[in-house]
Amino acid sequence: MDEDRHVSVSMGLWTCGTAPAKLWEIWAGDGGVLANINSLATGAAVVMAFAWVLWRVVGPAIGLYDLQSGIDSAPNIGIQ
Repeated sequence: MDEDRHVSVSMGLWTCGTAPAKLWEIWAGDGGVLANINSLATGAAVVMAFAWVLWRVVGPAIGLYDLQSGIDSAPNIGIQ
């Protein structure tokens, strides 16, 4: 084997840059903390919307329980 042969690995920002630039990339980069939090929040919102539809529409429709107010009635918020 030739020991002078080097394998070039592209590491993007990590090959050069200051510490604040690297920290900013970890925090706000494409795969950073904020992107992951955004993905988790979007997934949680979708799950909550799906659960609400199941609770409010599907459960009463198949006769699991009865709601005090129907889907068509106005919500009772205590205002007369």
